[in-house]
Amino acid sequence: MKSFFAKYWALSLLVFLNLLLIGVDFKLYKDLKRVNTNYRARESKIDELERKIAMLKILTLNGVKSPIHKPIDKALNGRMGSIVLRFHENDCNDCVRHTIQYLYEYNKDHPTKKILVLVNYSNKEKLKREFPFIPFEIRYAKEINLDIKGIYSPYLFIVNSNGQYEKVLFPNFMAMDMVEQYLKGI
Repeated sequence: MKSFFAKYWALSLLVFLNLLLIGVDFKLYKDLKRVNTNYRARESKIDELERKIAMLKILTLNGVKSPIHKPIDKALNGRMGSIVLRFHENDCNDCVRHTIQYLYEYNKDHPTKKILVLVNYSNKEKLKREFPFIPFEIRYAKEINLDIKGIYSPYLFIVNSNGQYEKVLFPNFMAMDMVEQYLKGI
């Protein structure tokens, strides 16, 4: 009989301790979940702020009417007066395709205007697969002075006669007609 009561009390004690530990685990789980949620919210705010800073840089560049006083990159030597499309392999492919199409149409009406495509691709074959028809001279360059880290968007600019960047445009996919307006204003 004693062993029955001892086993009963031992089992009861184990059940009680197990329930107590489950309660502690649940509380820790809730606390961890709250901390994780707060961390994700802060991380999201940081990402949003970084995007806003990058967009401010883009808007600043888009608003530039006079030359940007940065030294010309080696990949652009001898290309004074050229319209340059710059894009990376991480850029929006549809944005690049639309921009190339606008440049192609523009080039039909202005065949003497030099157009250069300056790309950053790790693999030339990948570029050829994704964009089999680029009717302009293509040059490869890892980084140029106008690149903005964290922004994956193609952009256009002009190399003026002094060898400076001018009239930078970061096209917005939602308003691709801005490329057409940009080209009309050249």
